[in-house]
Amino acid sequence: MKVTEFAVRNPFVVAAATFAICVFGLIGYARLGVSTLPHLNIPGVAIVAIYPGADPETVEANVTRPLEDAIASLPNINRSAFISTSQAGLSSITVEFTDRANADLVAVDVQRVVSSARGRLPAEVEAPTVIKFDIDALGAATVALSGNRSLSDLQELAEDVIQPRLNAVPGVASVRVRSGVQREVQVRANEAALRARGLSINALVGALLAGQLEIPAGSIVDGTRDISVYFDALATSAARLGDVVIAQLPGGPIAVRDVATIDDGIKKLNAVVRVGDQEGISLVVVKLQGSSSIAVVQGVRDAIAELSPGLPAGTSLDIVIDSSIYTGKSFGAVRKALVEAIIVTGLILLLFLHTWRSTVIVLVSIPVSILSTLIVMSALGYTLDLMTMLAMTVSVGILVDDSIVVLENIFRHQGMGKSSIRAALEGRAEIGLAALTITLVDVVVYLPIGVMTTGVSRQALAPFAVVISVATLASLLVSFVLTPLMASRLLRGPEDEAGDSTLARFGRWWDRGFLRLENWYVWLLRASLPRRWWVIVGGVLSLVMGLSLPVLGFIGLDFFPSGDQSEVDVLATMPAGTSLEATNALSRQIEQRLRELPEARTTYAVVGGSAGTDSFASGANRAEIIALLVSPHDRAVSAIDLSERIRRDLTSRFPQARFQVGMPNSFGFGGFEGAPIQAHLRGSDAATLATLAGRVEAAVRSVSGSVNVQRSDDSVQTQIRATVDWRRAADLGVLPRDAGIALRTALDGYTANSLQLRRPGDSAIPIRILREGGDAMTKDQLARIPVGGARGNVDLGQFVTFETARIPNRIAHVDRQRSVTISASPGEGRRVGDLQNDVTAAIAAIDLPTGYSVSYGGQGSGDQSAFGELITALIVGVVLMYVLMLMLFGSATMPLAVMMSLPLAVVGALGGLAITRNPFTIFSMIGVVVLSGLVGKNAILLVDYTARLRREGYDRTNALLKAGPTRLRPIVMTTAAVMAALLPIASGIEEGSELLVSVAVVLIGGLLTSTVLTLVFVPAMYTIFDDVERWVIRLFTRRAAPTVDRVVAAGK
Repeated sequence: MKVTEFAVRNPFVVAAATFAICVFGLIGYARLGVSTLPHLNIPGVAIVAIYPGADPETVEANVTRPLEDAIASLPNINRSAFISTSQAGLSSITVEFTDRANADLVAVDVQRVVSSARGRLPAEVEAPTVIKFDIDALGAATVALSGNRSLSDLQELAEDVIQPRLNAVPGVASVRVRSGVQREVQVRANEAALRARGLSINALVGALLAGQLEIPAGSIVDGTRDISVYFDALATSAARLGDVVIAQLPGGPIAVRDVATIDDGIKKLNAVVRVGDQEGISLVVVKLQGSSSIAVVQGVRDAIAELSPGLPAGTSLDIVIDSSIYTGKSFGAVRKALVEAIIVTGLILLLFLHTWRSTVIVLVSIPVSILSTLIVMSALGYTLDLMTMLAMTVSVGILVDDSIVVLENIFRHQGMGKSSIRAALEGRAEIGLAALTITLVDVVVYLPIGVMTTGVSRQALAPFAVVISVATLASLLVSFVLTPLMASRLLRGPEDEAGDSTLARFGRWWDRGFLRLENWYVWLLRASLPRRWWVIVGGVLSLVMGLSLPVLGFIGLDFFPSGDQSEVDVLATMPAGTSLEATNALSRQIEQRLRELPEARTTYAVVGGSAGTDSFASGANRAEIIALLVSPHDRAVSAIDLSERIRRDLTSRFPQARFQVGMPNSFGFGGFEGAPIQAHLRGSDAATLATLAGRVEAAVRSVSGSVNVQRSDDSVQTQIRATVDWRRAADLGVLPRDAGIALRTALDGYTANSLQLRRPGDSAIPIRILREGGDAMTKDQLARIPVGGARGNVDLGQFVTFETARIPNRIAHVDRQRSVTISASPGEGRRVGDLQNDVTAAIAAIDLPTGYSVSYGGQGSGDQSAFGELITALIVGVVLMYVLMLMLFGSATMPLAVMMSLPLAVVGALGGLAITRNPFTIFSMIGVVVLSGLVGKNAILLVDYTARLRREGYDRTNALLKAGPTRLRPIVMTTAAVMAALLPIASGIEEGSELLVSVAVVLIGGLLTSTVLTLVFVPAMYTIFDDVERWVIRLFTRRAAPTVDRVVAAGK
């Protein structure tokens, strides 16, 4: 009351403070970055170690296990997310930590233990790379460089010109060049020339290793100066390598050029990058955390415009993937909804109160509350994203509620003949405690969802909880200060309605109509209160019907939805051992098929590597293809429906490959990095594991709507294993090490850190020694590879036997145990959450032996854990609501009458989702939480005013009959304003708003049913709990009376 009185008495002070808030709020808004979702700082890392030429079992034993043992010593590891994969030449480990770990330091801790394990790894293993999980690393944009130049020329152009310029764009963290092109100097040995001179390939390797070196020799003293001495035996060009002498024979020295050709070119392609039907180079632009993707991509566009005139003729530089488009559309849709919500609120007030002054008051007070929130967002480093913008949009309903309640009450007091200032003070004071309580009720409902969740859920929801809580508290302050001040100066009361203006005539007509509605409501209360148990039964039946909708399958569960980002991702996997050329040929056919779709505008493909920037998945038998679609408004089918159609078409058309088809997901799921449903079966014995995996796979296949069911251990490859006869090798004077080097050099080529062509001021070029035509050798030719020994050259087949074996293509671990992953994707219209529940139930029916277990990964497991956490947070919020109302009403039973209205909101919320065929998502859960606060506020106003009237002398029935119609207008106004504000989002017309459709549908449906049912249900529950309270008081009074009599008698 004193705050309101100060504001009303000191308008210039309030005006100055309001002006300052507006200025700082606009500055904060200008500084906020724009993104699709809040920054998700996932406490996890990936470790990649390359062991050239090693098979999966060797990688597992010598690389993966030592690294796993080192990492396992760290605390706070999420054991079910401690996963490794060993494949040919590559060990990859991913490890996630619990929320107790510092997400910013986990990479440092992992790097420390990995470095300590480096000494236990074979010398040929390259230094392991530790990569921090970062969704921002997915890239703000992908730029393609293509043209009529060679790939090596394009690569050099990308690295020397384009990459440095794009790195200079403000907000860019890094630019990664992606291609299968790597420059190297190749020394191709001619085996016939070597044999003719009595040499082996080992002699060539030894000569280059011995001849290519540099040694800092020390220094000498020249008078007063120290002069350093440096021994330099490095070749300064590829041609100079030919001068290195291999051996000194009677016929003269044998140089490298005598037995080998030297080519300064590119390494054998291990990946192909293609945009449309043209091969090229791609550059992935990664933005800094907190920077606006829209601003970053615009900067990239400006840089491309600057670079294009200087590019060689026939080359082009284009943005093929632009994440800022979806971000911009999402931001624009929610921003538009926020502005529309403010305008609609003013119109609703004009409609109900029929005075332009009330509209002005709202159109000033609501933006002030939002600008106050923007100041806090800027201070906390938040971004303008779907979550924070949704919080502000939904908070308009709360601001509407506060403004409507205050204005309507002040308006009513003016109708009693009070002066404007007195009406403002007393109208605000009358509902002061109730307004404080209902505001805190909102806060205690929202905050638990940001505190009691973990992982991705917390990081996505915490900004929402903070922003909507700040907006709610700001609206409370505005309703205590600014709204009464403006009402005292602008609002003139009902006497102005006696005129003949159009607005006055409309107001009188509207009030007559609303008076009939109030009279009808009074009649309804008179009829329902005596039949209160029938009302209760009707409410309970409505609740049962609403809760049955998900059980009956009318509502699906997809907690982390993808949204339509105009992109479909296709992963095609050929059988293990398929060459890059064969996979590339298949990929071309798939790309052509996708480009023929009317919904597609082009394709972007990476064959043999990864189209994702944070992925280390690779293999000649993989092709990752992105179908870039036209805008949703320009096609008749959604991306999710199109992806299912593509999956069916590709599966039937190309049976030789396996396909995983999905869409990018802003929460970090989806895309190419694993199927949505992943069951990790783990145990100790490989044979038992394989048998159990077959049973689990059968169970998953039996689930309706489960498609793309795959096992991680069903891929094997053929291997030729060379086994040394130790005694025979010793007799021939050959060391196994020399034999291994000769075999590796003949096939993959020999490289070493010291074998590099050094270029002052530029990066060094690797040198690879290999046999001419080595990749086309047969097993018989392998046996004839010459190996240098103590007694001269001998053929490899003289002491080595070659055997053909079948080995796994990859070996997986979960928490250091061997595992098999059975993965699946939803099809036939199924949702991820529903399929995960059915798969979990099917696998739970399998009796697993002791020591074997199943854990879950992927999007589906995230759905389950997040949903459970949010339910817990909602329960805690409801308990805190009860505590606050306990203090407001001073009664243990009256708050229960209010809380009984909350389940009624579920009826409309779930009914709305069922009618519109929207799944239950994380945004739907947000809608349920917000709905709990709004519905509770309406019920509190009704019960609080009833209690006030009873204290003034009204009996219970008459108090309800007066309180109901009195609070009907603000309740209907609030409901109408919120519903009207959310209708544009609920319609899904705006591009980028599809993720928010479910929250709008939940709020509209929930408010509609709860308002209708609450107006009758809450009064009925009020009478019941009032009777219960009276009965309890009488019971304790009767028990206490004899005790009092005995005490009095004893005293006498």
